[in-house]
Amino acid sequence: MLFDTIYIQNFRNIASLRIQPAPGINVIEGANGQGKTNLLEAIHLSVTLRSFRQHPTRDLIRIGEKEALIATRFDVDGISRDTELHLRGTRRMLKINGEKVRTLDDYFGTMRVVTFTPDDVNVFKEGPGTRRLFFDRMIFNLDPRYGAETLRFEQVLKQRNAALRQDPIDIKLLDVYEQVLADYGARITARRNTFFERFEAPLKEAFGEVFGTNFDVRLAYDGTYADRDALRDALAQQRARDIQRGHTTVGPHRDEIEAFLDDQPFKTYASQGQHRAFVLACKIAEIRLSVEAHASWPILLMDDVSSELDPLRNQHLFAFLDNLQTQVFITTTDHHVLQLPRTQRLWKMNQGDLQAEDA
Repeated sequence: MLFDTIYIQNFRNIASLRIQPAPGINVIEGANGQGKTNLLEAIHLSVTLRSFRQHPTRDLIRIGEKEALIATRFDVDGISRDTELHLRGTRRMLKINGEKVRTLDDYFGTMRVVTFTPDDVNVFKEGPGTRRLFFDRMIFNLDPRYGAETLRFEQVLKQRNAALRQDPIDIKLLDVYEQVLADYGARITARRNTFFERFEAPLKEAFGEVFGTNFDVRLAYDGTYADRDALRDALAQQRARDIQRGHTTVGPHRDEIEAFLDDQPFKTYASQGQHRAFVLACKIAEIRLSVEAHASWPILLMDDVSSELDPLRNQHLFAFLDNLQTQVFITTTDHHVLQLPRTQRLWKMNQGDLQAEDA
C-alpha cells in the first residue's frame, strides 16, 4: 500500500503541487509556514475526508479560489486506484477511477493513514473532544465503516441542534432526528467499546517498551449508550433541557476517555516524559493493531513530531521506524536532527512549492 502520485491544487497555501513519493521514508524540509503541514493535511484528508487540524472545508481552499482538488493514485497489492476529492465552499465531491462516489462505504477502507502531530503530545491534557478525535482516528483505521457512521451522526446532530433552536419546535422532526441519532450513536459507542478492549494489551506492551518501566497504564472509556433504544429514550428525556440550552447533551459526542497511570489520573499524575511516552505508545500500538487487522501496513504521516519528543523517545521512535514496511512522510525544519535509520528521500518545501533535493 503506497501512494504513487499526489496532486494538490488550491489547497491552503499550495497553488499547485505534484509529488511522486518514494516508497519508503519521505522527508519534507522547510521553514515554518511554508506549507509542510498543509501537504500532510491534504494527504490525510484524501483518505479520511477529515482535517486532522479540524478545519472546515471552506477554510481549506486557497484564498481567492473557488475550488480545491486533491487527486491521488495509489497502489494496493499491485492494483492502482485513482481518487479525486473536490472541495467547493462547504461541499465535497468524490471520484474513484473517474466515477462519482455514491456512498461513503465505497470510498473508505482501501487506504489507511496513521497521523502523528505535535498537538497529539498534549492529548491527555486537553478536553474530552480532543481525546475522542484522537482515538476515533484509530478506530477508523481498524474499521472503515466507522468513518461513514461518525460523519452521518455528526450531520444529523447538527440538524437536531438546529431544530432545537427553532420557534416553534417541530416535535415530529425531533422524533426523526432522534431515531437516526440513536441508531448511529449506538453503533459508534459499540465500536468504541470494542476498540478499547482490543487496545489495552498492545498499549501496555508499547508503553513498557517506550518508557522502560513496569508502570501500569490503562484507558477508561465512559460510553453509556451502546443500546439504540436506551439512547433514543435518553434523547427524548433530555429534550426540554436540550431546547433550553440549544444543543444535544447526550450521546457519543459527549463521552469521556480517561488515562490512568498506576490507577492515578494521567492528566495530573504523569510527568511530561510519561505523557510523551504514552502518546508515542498509542501510535505504535495503533500501527501494530492496523497491521494485525488488515495484514498490511498503513501509511504514516508525522508532522514535526521529533521537536516534541525528548532524545530518548526520539531514539525509540526512529528505531521503530526502521522496522516499518510502509511509506512514511515526515516534516521537519532541519533534516539533520532526524535520527533516520534507513534510506530516505528529501524534499524541500518553500511557499507551497515542493522540490526534490536533487531537482
